[in-house]
Amino acid sequence: MARTRKEDWIRVGLELLTRLGIPPTIEELCHALEKTKGSFYHHFKDAKSFGLELLKQWTDTHTNMLIAIVESVNENAEIRHQILDQLAMNVDRDIERAIRTWAWRDDDARGFVERVDTQRMQFLEKLLIGEGLSQEQAQHITKIEYAVMVGSTHMFIDPQDLKSSYDVVMVQLRQSLSEEL
Repeated sequence: MARTRKEDWIRVGLELLTRLGIPPTIEELCHALEKTKGSFYHHFKDAKSFGLELLKQWTDTHTNMLIAIVESVNENAEIRHQILDQLAMNVDRDIERAIRTWAWRDDDARGFVERVDTQRMQFLEKLLIGEGLSQEQAQHITKIEYAVMVGSTHMFIDPQDLKSSYDVVMVQLRQSLSEEL
């Protein structure tokens, strides 16, 4: 039987979190991987430390990696913003919903979500300033754009519905902004 790596536990944990809407129990994880609790405790101190690993993985794959990709593109801020929008549309919406739901009940998850939201909004604000907006304008647009993305994630299950609603709002937002300038 193949050895189960820490990454396997985290991958299955995120899959179960997405499916169940809450972090899986150690028993659920062990059952899903057909492993013993001893195998779990070989990699993790307890359920809390496992939960923190899930949150770190989510942060890395759904925020840090996207920002790194956009920062690596040698284009102007407007093009990089478009790339960010495309990447953001393709993230796993189900895990985003599950993490945010978890954050309503768990202080550690809430802290991660708050830090991720701040990191994402700061990056978006930086892009908007690079597009020529003032810091004040960029802050306002960032809040609106991010709220639309998070809200749409919860409103629309179908990714195409999410994308079309997001696109409509963003076109209207940019039109009103250009009229204001």
